[in-house]
Amino acid sequence: MAGAPDHQKRRTATVTSQHPERADTPDFQSARHLEERPFGPALEHFTDGFFACDANWCLVAVNSAAERVLGLRREEMIGREHTEVFPDALRTCVLDGCHRVADGRPHACEQFHAPSGRWLHQRCFPRQGGGMFCYFLDITDRKLAEAALRASEERYRSLVEATSDLIWEVDSQGRYTFLSRKWEEMCGHPAEHFLGRSPLELLPDDCADETRRQAEAILANRQPFSALEVPLAHRDGRRRIIEVSGVPVFGADGGFQGLRGISRDVSERKRIEAEQQRLQHQLLHSQKLESIGRLASGVAHDFNNMLSIILGYAEIALDKVAPDSSLHGDLAEIASAATRSAEITRQVLAFARREAVNPQVLDLNRSVDATLKMLRRLIGEDIALVWQPGNRVWPVRIDPSQLDQILANLCVNARDAITGPGRITIASEAIDLDRPYPAIRSDCPPGRFVLLSVTDNGSGMDDATRDRLFEPFYTTKGTGVGTGLGLPTVFAIVRQNGGCIDVETAPGAGTTVRIFLPRHQGEGESAAAPTPAGPPPGGRETVLVVDDEPSILRLAGRMLGELGYRVLAASSPGQAVALARHQADPIDVLLTDVVMPEMNGHDLIARMRGLFPGIGLVYMSGYAPHLLDHLIVLDNDSPFLRKPFTLKELAEKIRQALADR
Repeated sequence: MAGAPDHQKRRTATVTSQHPERADTPDFQSARHLEERPFGPALEHFTDGFFACDANWCLVAVNSAAERVLGLRREEMIGREHTEVFPDALRTCVLDGCHRVADGRPHACEQFHAPSGRWLHQRCFPRQGGGMFCYFLDITDRKLAEAALRASEERYRSLVEATSDLIWEVDSQGRYTFLSRKWEEMCGHPAEHFLGRSPLELLPDDCADETRRQAEAILANRQPFSALEVPLAHRDGRRRIIEVSGVPVFGADGGFQGLRGISRDVSERKRIEAEQQRLQHQLLHSQKLESIGRLASGVAHDFNNMLSIILGYAEIALDKVAPDSSLHGDLAEIASAATRSAEITRQVLAFARREAVNPQVLDLNRSVDATLKMLRRLIGEDIALVWQPGNRVWPVRIDPSQLDQILANLCVNARDAITGPGRITIASEAIDLDRPYPAIRSDCPPGRFVLLSVTDNGSGMDDATRDRLFEPFYTTKGTGVGTGLGLPTVFAIVRQNGGCIDVETAPGAGTTVRIFLPRHQGEGESAAAPTPAGPPPGGRETVLVVDDEPSILRLAGRMLGELGYRVLAASSPGQAVALARHQADPIDVLLTDVVMPEMNGHDLIARMRGLFPGIGLVYMSGYAPHLLDHLIVLDNDSPFLRKPFTLKELAEKIRQALADR
C-alpha cells in the first residue's frame, strides 16, 4: 500500500487483523484497491453516507459520513455481513437492495434508523463483479417537514370541513379547483360535479344581468371583493341567496393563479331582514293610524259640538215651519247634511280605530239597494252605475255604516279613474272557496264567502301602484283631490270583519276590486227596521244641564224647553253644584258633559247624588264611550247621549234616566 495515507493503511490493517479469513478474498482486495485509488479519498467528501458490499454481501468500504449517521466505527463494519451491521428496519431495506441488485437493478428505499433516530434515504446499485454500492442520505428534516405539513393540512381540512361557510378556489381560467363539503348542502349536488366548471355556469338563467356582469368583472379584474350577493338554484328547486367574498392568489413570479374565498347561504338572513322590514312598515303604519286617531278624536269632539248645534236648531226650526213651506225643505237639507257629516266623522274615527262599531246581520243585496241613490249622486251623471245582485247571497255580519263606507269609497275611487263617460258595475255572489285565494297582503282561506265586487272601465293601474293601493296617505291624485285614506279605510274595515281584498287591474284595462266577506252562520239580529216617526216624548220634570261649551248649553236648554221640561243650566261643575244647593225643588235629571274643567262628569254626579240621592243621570260627549275609559269611570247603567244628537234621541235618553231612578 505504497503511497496510501497512514490512516488508510491502519484501517486496512485493522480489518485484516479482525477478519483474517476475509483479508485475502478478491472482493476485499478490490475494496482495498478502491480505497487506494485516487477517487477513494473523494468518498470522504460525500455528504451522503456510502458503503460497498462484496459478492458475499460483506462490507468492504465505508466513508466517514456513514460512520456519523450509523453511529458505528468503520472498523466495526468492514468485513462483516450487512445482517450483522444494520438493525432490523434498515436491514430489511438493505436486504431488498441485495435482491434487486442481484438481478442487475438499482433499488431505493426510505427507512427509520432507530439507534440514531434519523430517517435515511438509501439507493443501491449493482457492483461490477458482484455486490453493490449503497448511498444513503439523512432525510430526517424533510420527513419532519412533511409530517408538519400533513398535520397542517389536516388541521386546515378539519377547519374547512367544520366551518358553516363554503370554502372554494378557482384557477386563473375561473374554474373551480376546490369546493368544501358545504357545497353539497348549499346546492344539493356533490362538489365533484362542479370541479373544473366556472361559477358563471351556476347562475340561474333568469339571473339579473347586473349580477352576471359583476361576477365576470371579478374574474377579470383580479381584485379582492366582499359581500357579493348572487342567486343560486338548489337541486330541490328552491332559490338561495349566496354571499360571496374572495381574494386573488398570485405566484412567486407575480402571475395570477386564481381566486380563493368563502361563500355563505344568507337566504334565512334575507328572509328575516324582509320580515323585519315588513314589521317596521306595519309599525309605521300603526303609528300613522295612531296619529290619525288622536287627531281625528280631538277634531271629532269639537266638530260634533258644532254639528249638534246645526242639527239641533235645524230640528227646532223644522218643527215651527209648515211642511209645505220652501223654508221647510231648506231646513230639512241642513238637518240632513248635519246628519251625514256626523256619520262621516264616525267613519273617520272607525278607520282610526277610535270608534266602536256595531256589527249586524245584513242582507247584502238589500243593503246595496238602499245605497244606490246616494252612490249615483256621488259618481255623477256621466257615469252609469250598474247593479248586478247575485241569487241566494248568504247573510253577512258587518256594521251597516261600514258597508256604506266601503261602497262610497270604491265608487268614488272608480269615478276618479274614469275620464269622460264610463261605467261602474257593482255585483254580488255567493262563493265557496275550496282552496286559499291569493288576495292582497294575505291569502283568503277556504270557506264560504259573499263576494262584493266593484268594476270600472277607467285607466287602471300598474303593479307598483297596485302594491301601494292600501297604504295610508298614498295617492296618485292631484293635490287637494285625494287624501290617501279612502282605500286604506276600506282595507281596514274588511280586515276588521274577517274578510280579504283582491284587486285585478292593468294600465288601460280598468280595475276590479273584489271583497270577500265571511258568510254569517250564527244567530243574530238583523238591522232593526226604522220605526214610524212620531212626536218625541216630553215631560214636566226639572233637568240640570252642565256643559262648558256655551252653544251646546243653550241648545240643550232650548231643546229640553221645547219638550216641556223645566231647565237649569250651568257652564261648569262648580256652578252646577252651587246652583243645586240653592234649589228648593228637587232636580230630577242631570244632563252633563263628561270632559270638563274643574271636575269630570263622574265626579259631578257623585256630588249631585249627595244633594239629591234619587237624581237621574244622562252622560253626553263628542267622544265614543270606550275612549273615555282611560279618563273616567262611567256608570254603565246610565244613558249615554252621543253628540251630535237629535231632539228625539235627547227625549228618549231623558225618559230612560227618569225611568231608571
